[in-house]
Amino acid sequence: TLQLLAENAIKHNEVSAAYPLSIELFVDEQAHTLTMTNPIRLRQIPRESTGVGLSNIRARYQMISDREVEIDQQDGVFKVTLPLLSFQSGT
Repeated sequence: TLQLLAENAIKHNEVSAAYPLSIELFVDEQAHTLTMTNPIRLRQIPRESTGVGLSNIRARYQMISDREVEIDQQDGVFKVTLPLLSFQSGT
């Protein structure tokens, strides 16, 4: 999921030596979430988007968790918060 989100940030934002892309990760242990943020610096010539990437992530989490993926965009920052998942071994 993190790789898909990083690819999404690269796809939609201007990335160059002059404008490096800064991606930050935050873990909230109490809320059991991981948040990935990046500044919004949209490309001058946008790449065509199908809108499938984020929808796919949401759909995958719905299959394995009752908690939702939160996607927010404000104050020049794109933010995705993922529930941390816990899997119990059968042994």
